[in-house]
Amino acid sequence: MHRLFGIVLIAFSSGCAEKGIAPPLEQVPRVVLNELMARNETTLTDDEGDFDDWIELVNLGGDAVPFEELRLSDRIDDPTPWTPLRAAPLDPGERVLIWADDETDEGPLHADFKLSAAGDTLVLRWAHDGAIIDSVSFGPLAPDQAYARMPDGEGAWTPTDSPTPGESNQ
Repeated sequence: MHRLFGIVLIAFSSGCAEKGIAPPLEQVPRVVLNELMARNETTLTDDEGDFDDWIELVNLGGDAVPFEELRLSDRIDDPTPWTPLRAAPLDPGERVLIWADDETDEGPLHADFKLSAAGDTLVLRWAHDGAIIDSVSFGPLAPDQAYARMPDGEGAWTPTDSPTPGESNQ
């Protein structure tokens, strides 16, 4: 620390992440919420054969993102958001479906919350400092209607009757 005219200046090193200080903003993952379905009745089944609600994430960045760096919740003020437990990182351009079924015993990509077809909020956070990476609030959705970014990964959210789980949004 240096004092300059009564102002404290703190020098940061490039190894700040190892010292428990959040790394620079450009290191925040470019993972986004891309599509969701809050009333899945016939569109897609999970590994148990259930028609559960789902959320699609996509990595728009150039680096793989370890899942333990992500947190997901259906509440903006959730003090303990859910952590996906998948061992493999999310590679650049890769998409992954998370089942919003409140059945964490069914596997590592089964969230501890459900989505409300009457409308809900999703919040994706960065584990390092809890910063919001992405979020979306949506209104009522009909059975098998998705809410998706158009164009894929970066556009405005819109309801669609042509869901594309695991694929580019049309």
